[in-house]
Amino acid sequence: MKTNKVFAKLLFGVLLGTAAGSPTLFAADEEAGRHEVTVQGTGFFTRNSQGNGITQHSTDTGGLLASYRFHFNR
Repeated sequence: MKTNKVFAKLLFGVLLGTAAGSPTLFAADEEAGRHEVTVQGTGFFTRNSQGNGITQHSTDTGGLLASYRFHFNR
């Protein structure tokens, strides 16, 4: 079960890195330079800690931001 969770986190990181690093593709038309699409993502995946009979459970979290802009002037 723990291996599946680690694999899912690794896969998410690779996909996120690929999406963030790849250039935006547009159709070859005259207005292609006027459109802009961006995608950003973040994630915090922390470990649980245990010591002196106390266990601290942490929460994994992630976020995604996508935006589109149209430039009126070239």
